[in-house]
Amino acid sequence: MASTVTIERGGIENMWGRFDDQKWAEHDVLLGAEKLRGTALYVSTGTGVPGPHETLDNPDLVAHVVRGGPVEAGANFCTRRLDDRLRAVGIPATIVYNPVGVHAWTYWREELAKSWPTLAASLNI
Repeated sequence: MASTVTIERGGIENMWGRFDDQKWAEHDVLLGAEKLRGTALYVSTGTGVPGPHETLDNPDLVAHVVRGGPVEAGANFCTRRLDDRLRAVGIPATIVYNPVGVHAWTYWREELAKSWPTLAASLNI
């Protein structure tokens, strides 16, 4: 992740300081999973494998595959760890594992529509 942030001229330490800062542990969802109890959760991930949006006529094809693929594969790994942790502490969540998909807005838009009932219910709308 640090390299992806750096490529975009960001600084990973902008979030909570140095990695050894206590603030990182305070924001670790695996360590703080209990804080999610009672919260409606919808988490989805692809695999990093190119899917229906990675076509030859897509002007962002290379970025999607070269950068978005590995990022989504990492997100998939993290989602599986989160899923395991939530199950271990008995916190229900909707976790969606899509068989393909890279880290790109096209997939996020699709998942936003699918997640809307969970989001809307949480917002009482």
